[in-house]
Amino acid sequence: MAKTAARNFGERARHGRSFPRPRGKHGRTGTVQAFVSAPCAKVRDAGRGPRRPGRACSPNPKRHAQFGLITRTDGNRVRRMHPVGHPNPKLILWPTAGVLLGFLAVINPFYAPQISISTSLVCFVANLVLTLWFGGSAFGARVAVLLGGLAMAVPCFLSAKPLERGLLMCLMGLPITFAALMISRPAMPTLRERITFLCAHLGSEPMNPIPRRFDFMACLQLFIATLVFAAALLTVKRTPTHDGWLALRWFAGGVMCLAVGETFTASHNFWSALTGVNGPRFFQSPWLAASVGEFWSRRWNLPTSRLFHRNCFALLARHGVWLAIIATFFLSGVAHFALAFMATMKLNLAIPFGLFFCVQPVLIASERILVVRRWSIIPARIWTIAALTVTAPLFVEPALQGAEPNWGGPDDVMVPTAWVIGVVFLFCGGLALAAAWSRPKTNKSNT
Repeated sequence: MAKTAARNFGERARHGRSFPRPRGKHGRTGTVQAFVSAPCAKVRDAGRGPRRPGRACSPNPKRHAQFGLITRTDGNRVRRMHPVGHPNPKLILWPTAGVLLGFLAVINPFYAPQISISTSLVCFVANLVLTLWFGGSAFGARVAVLLGGLAMAVPCFLSAKPLERGLLMCLMGLPITFAALMISRPAMPTLRERITFLCAHLGSEPMNPIPRRFDFMACLQLFIATLVFAAALLTVKRTPTHDGWLALRWFAGGVMCLAVGETFTASHNFWSALTGVNGPRFFQSPWLAASVGEFWSRRWNLPTSRLFHRNCFALLARHGVWLAIIATFFLSGVAHFALAFMATMKLNLAIPFGLFFCVQPVLIASERILVVRRWSIIPARIWTIAALTVTAPLFVEPALQGAEPNWGGPDDVMVPTAWVIGVVFLFCGGLALAAAWSRPKTNKSNT
């Protein structure tokens, strides 16, 4: 009897007929369609490999709700919505219009770099305050985007050195980015909420409370990073610019960049421990990266990395991961080209500066072919530093030439080192204090 039932079950499944479903505890019955398309599914999935559990297969409701990827959960079902970080393509017209407005202001026939540094900083603070004030509503965010795009023209009128222009341009990009993201997000009625959103790197990471203490190890880390930066700067200044010494100059310049990243890491750790709020980081010890992909996604300039990931990579990944990687790095290269050109007004420096980011997908593809992720940690870190060193001259040389007018004499090392470390330390401190003030206070009576 059992053999006959099993034979009938196999025949029904082979011919595509349905069979009765056992009764449930509520007495309802149903039918289950046999696996007619199983051979077709095998052909379709041939060569695809086993499916790995990931965001699409096993979503995390808490994380998706935190970043606005779902509206609510219903048992094991996740009701998704269009991610808040991925704006409607029509809304991108507003920041584009703001940038065009700033471009028209730059190409006016009366263009002349006559604005002082103090005036430009006042313009930045006023622009940031107006953006925070107007960002509470959708209409106000649109107005703030236009004002932010117009303010992007201010660094072009700055009568200063290339490094100062470049830093001010990076600062001016913050209000327009904040306003552009506020257009596609739910309204934040209070100023505290908007400052929290800004301090959390535009809502990309949470801010968690930690015990307050004095972090001695962060101070030691900052001290060592300062010594490394000073030694690398002295090497760059003393190295001749002849062909035979350029490799040493470029390597020392790359060490300077890594030392700045370590300074950001140590400053963040110190201020986070002092204020009791562990906010998102700008850098995470870039020299410890075990792959080029990890360097760009988890170590270097994390706010910009998250911004490009959410608004470029995630939108294009559905059409192919490699298409998304190439397009994201190309867009980053275009942005850095524009930054370098507007800061130095020299195409011979701006082109290699932007090209450095366009060639990074080649390094990522090489390390995937070599399966670097399966290497031990020390060889993987050596590979990462070596791979970045090969392409570093495209980035380092324009950066060095842009910063040289601010260095002083050939033996002056202490003053530029103190300026760089001091600016980074105070910048991280200001963000940490703002994050501690804006973070919602917990009700101790309910805990």
